[in-house]
Amino acid sequence: MANIRILLPDQLGDHFIDDAPGQIKILLPAKDLWRRKMHRAKAQWWLSAILHRKEELGKRCEIIECESVAEFANSFKEKASVIAPTSFHNRKAFMGKDNFEKLPSRGFVTSEKDFANWISQRAGKKLRLEDFYRHARVMHSVLVDPEDQPVGGAWNFDHDNRLSPPKNVTKLNLKPAYYPVEDKIDELARKKIKEYERKGYVFVGKDDKREFAATVSETKKVFKNFIETRLNQFGPMEDASLTNDWHMSHSLLSAPMNIGLIDPMFLIKSVEKELKNGAPIASVEGFIRQIMGWRDYIWHLYWYFGEDYVKDNNYLKANNKLPDWLANLDTKNVKANCLKTVVSDLEQRAWVHHIQRLMMLGNWCMQQAINPQELVDFFDRLFIDGHPWVMAANVIGMSQYADGGKMSTKPYTSGGSYINKMSNFCGGCVYKPDVRVGEQACPFTAGYWKFLNTHKDKFAKNPRMSQGVNGLKRLKDLNQLLKEKSNTI
Repeated sequence: MANIRILLPDQLGDHFIDDAPGQIKILLPAKDLWRRKMHRAKAQWWLSAILHRKEELGKRCEIIECESVAEFANSFKEKASVIAPTSFHNRKAFMGKDNFEKLPSRGFVTSEKDFANWISQRAGKKLRLEDFYRHARVMHSVLVDPEDQPVGGAWNFDHDNRLSPPKNVTKLNLKPAYYPVEDKIDELARKKIKEYERKGYVFVGKDDKREFAATVSETKKVFKNFIETRLNQFGPMEDASLTNDWHMSHSLLSAPMNIGLIDPMFLIKSVEKELKNGAPIASVEGFIRQIMGWRDYIWHLYWYFGEDYVKDNNYLKANNKLPDWLANLDTKNVKANCLKTVVSDLEQRAWVHHIQRLMMLGNWCMQQAINPQELVDFFDRLFIDGHPWVMAANVIGMSQYADGGKMSTKPYTSGGSYINKMSNFCGGCVYKPDVRVGEQACPFTAGYWKFLNTHKDKFAKNPRMSQGVNGLKRLKDLNQLLKEKSNTI
């Protein structure tokens, strides 16, 4: 084992150095990180995490500032170990470099080798998250009995996790969440952001205070607080939204987990134990499914679909440019209350939860035929938990249906009725969720029917879309709908 361990900026947790007693060098590749317009809050948080890690590890740790991972790999000649990077771009940087001992990836539940074995046994079968998730549960002995049957009598309790938010409230009645307290290292991170700006790097969004964990200790405190205050409500409320409750019952662990601050199996085993403390099975299973099911699945699909997956897929031929107001997170002229709320929250802290990403931002962009490659880039840069592996299949496959169904059986699109059911956003909006034409037409409702009409030939035989396509025939105002420009701003 080499005496030097090289860490990339998303490999910051203890499980990346528990077998490395020697020197630690953390790369800070400015061009790789900041060459695209990143969210200011994401940049500050990420820099804070790197700088905090350096302080925790003391004299044996050094931050190596460089232009890129490739530039470092080409110039570094000592023997060192490196854990498999999380992107094609960074893995290429170490190829052919014999001085680097290359270790398997970490920070996920199912190994790449085990996923390859699983997929090799599925010749001719369609990819399904549920199949992978059940396989992973059995392989890792999570929520299964001695006969490998699911605890609670079902593999999936998703049907219990779709409740609308309570009526006549703007915030869930939950105990306070834990948010980190900033320190001098956060101030230093902000100074470095200003230095980057003087060098010509550009950032977008606000950075009022850091709200996400940037150390191992903070991440464990966030997790402990989640179990104590939000786990029970997480399941039923995970799809709901309220105007004054930006993260509802969500854990806020995706960002620190995606830069390696906590091992996902630690989270899974800890939450599994909460069943004995009375936590509802639907909440426990739902949380575990998000991590060892969906998160791992997205990770493995990044490698399985290949390096050109994002570039080569635009099934719906969506080629419109991301509008300036969205690209710059500028909501001053946005009238649709759901979009105004969600984009404002994104501007504030570089995060909104999964339904707001999928059924509001993603849904609107798909209806408006926004180019999916541009949207992958947007989500990667602007979301605090965004990385190339995170956004490839999430955006191309699920959100935008740009791969034509390789990983999703239908486009995730809906009218305003879904948003009205799952949030209180529609109550104060100038548009009405049940109106599709005229001045009060909801952009999502009008957009849904226009989207179906545009792609009716593609979706007519899709069993999950054919009913909607057939519904076009019953719209007496279809001609008027198609002539009107959808409301948004």
